[in-house]
Amino acid sequence: MIKQPKVSVIVPIYNAEKYIHQCVDSILAQTLKDIEIILINDGSKDRSGKIIEEYAKNDSRIVSIHHPNRGYGFAVNYGIEVAKGDYIAIVESDDWIDPNMYEVLYKKAVETNVDIVKSNFFKYFSKKNLNKIYNIVPEDYANMVFCPIDRQKIFLSQSSIWSGIYRRDFLKQNDIKFLESPGASYQDTGFNCKALSRAKNIYLLEEAFLHYRQDNENSSVKSTGKIYCICEEWKEVERYLKENKIYEKLKYLLPQLKYKGYLWNFNRLNYPSDWQFLQIFYNEFKKLKKEKLLSEELLKDKKLSLLLKCKYLFYIKQKFCIADVRKFIFRFQRKNNEFLFQIIGFQVTNNKKKKPYLFSWRI
Repeated sequence: MIKQPKVSVIVPIYNAEKYIHQCVDSILAQTLKDIEIILINDGSKDRSGKIIEEYAKNDSRIVSIHHPNRGYGFAVNYGIEVAKGDYIAIVESDDWIDPNMYEVLYKKAVETNVDIVKSNFFKYFSKKNLNKIYNIVPEDYANMVFCPIDRQKIFLSQSSIWSGIYRRDFLKQNDIKFLESPGASYQDTGFNCKALSRAKNIYLLEEAFLHYRQDNENSSVKSTGKIYCICEEWKEVERYLKENKIYEKLKYLLPQLKYKGYLWNFNRLNYPSDWQFLQIFYNEFKKLKKEKLLSEELLKDKKLSLLLKCKYLFYIKQKFCIADVRKFIFRFQRKNNEFLFQIIGFQVTNNKKKKPYLFSWRI
């Protein structure tokens, strides 16, 4: 093991035996050799633990860590705590990277003396064997040093925390950590916002190096059971920003970020989870409007306007294409001082068959 690695690469692992060889092999193949590879087995139930032990025996740069399942946030935080590299990198166990990734990013970090260097990435679809470049770097922000607080559009880009490197001292001095909610998802949201809000300067590269797998059926982001995780992330972000006295600088940007995340979360959920989440969505943005924290741009958004006017119509319009609906029956019934609002209808499926559905709300 080298005394002072230039980059510590943290790989949180949970039941990843299907992908882990491609991931770790791509890190071992880096042209930048002065790296530390921290493989963290987060209580896997498959062969992941045995696989990383085999890797550790064959390369002194690898640190293997095993602990009971405590979630992605704990695993990465633990990796940051034990890391020795000048910069920190994170790679998810079902992704992989090009051989020159860390040599290019590290060289640019040293040359510009910035807290963060990030790049574009590829979206990978294994079933089609398709790599498609995904641009998170705005053209007018590329290949230059800047402070994120001064150019807040960068906050609106996808978090993609694994497409860059972070100066280790910067993370530790500013207490930038992941939320450690067991089983939670979307923890990159909070980490990314904290890091950008505290960075004095960053550098963005237009090149892409990391291949982000889109069709891992076990990916936590696909879990429809995690209804409110994104809410907890934004509570943590607001707590952090207020505690560090940055909130006032970002208070009009945060609702834009939250709206983007909440809308995505709502659209991926199915009934009744989507309806349950919509109550939080509606109440929070009603409050933000009352507090005059919604920007003019956000107030002009047609979807948000409809949500704030009538959450029932918002639900119908988001979940069903009007052209695909043959018939709606609206029924109101009063019982025990409650109104029962029901929508009964038939949705035309892709094979042109009618699929009956019934939605009920107590109001």
